[in-house]
Amino acid sequence: MRHLRHQLIDLLDQARSQHRMDTVPPRLMAALVQDFLSLLPKGKSKSIAMHCRTLTHGNLHRHIFTIRCPDQAFYLDAIKGYMIRCGIQPIGQQTMVARMECGQDGCELELKQPESDDSNRSDDGNFMFIALHLSATMSPDPEPVRLDIKAILKAVSLSVRDFLSMRKATAHSVAQLMAQAPYAAALLDWMNDNHYLYFGLQNQNKRLGLMRNHRVLNRVAPGLADDIDSIPAAAEAGIEWINLCSSQHYLYSAASIEVIRISWLQADATAEKPQMASTIIIGHFSRSARYANASYLPVLADKWRSLGNDA
Repeated sequence: MRHLRHQLIDLLDQARSQHRMDTVPPRLMAALVQDFLSLLPKGKSKSIAMHCRTLTHGNLHRHIFTIRCPDQAFYLDAIKGYMIRCGIQPIGQQTMVARMECGQDGCELELKQPESDDSNRSDDGNFMFIALHLSATMSPDPEPVRLDIKAILKAVSLSVRDFLSMRKATAHSVAQLMAQAPYAAALLDWMNDNHYLYFGLQNQNKRLGLMRNHRVLNRVAPGLADDIDSIPAAAEAGIEWINLCSSQHYLYSAASIEVIRISWLQADATAEKPQMASTIIIGHFSRSARYANASYLPVLADKWRSLGNDA
């Protein structure tokens, strides 16, 4: 344990230097080392863990949030987005990516370089340590912030875990729409080609991503679940963007959250007429999609080609 402690002190000092923080006072460093040691992955520990404490000593009067999460930028981006939306300015931040190898002679901590591309990252054993320092004067009560960050980490974990399943469910919707609403199907297929970030999905048969956990969803977006359940039934096949006030109060996303309903007529041999089936998606367009040339969108491509031919 003594060897791990010295390694962790060195890693924290490197992170402090990278973030251009002042030298960490001994009492603060001791608190960080103690908290991070308690968060180190052990056996079958969960992929996400967090500790919160308030430190008051001399000119130190701050809340310290220490977090261990997978080595994926989504987690840190979500926390940063939350801080921006809530107007919270951290007085310090230390972030490092590490790996811990354990053998018969003990455990070794190794600092790793963070990856810039998370899309095809495999689980290679890396994890991320985050330390957030918040002013206890500006934010006297840390409990609401702790609960928010805890829900955000869980929400991101659910979305990342089910991302491929949500893409697969969306591809099924594309297949159902092909004959009934071809333009809508083409647009949905384009969105599903890495142009859309899925946070949650639900239909008659399944709930994926954030929609799996009602409690976390209510913390991240109060009232959104009830608003989605109260949406009137779809009248025709296609894609609809549903305007819900509760989607504007999403805790952590830098982009506006969208609620999308995909609907199609589903043939049922036991019914007198075809029934309308629907899938609800919450998420937003990716950065590349938001800056894409609109003329390339499937809905507009044919119109632009017609204009070009007429010219």
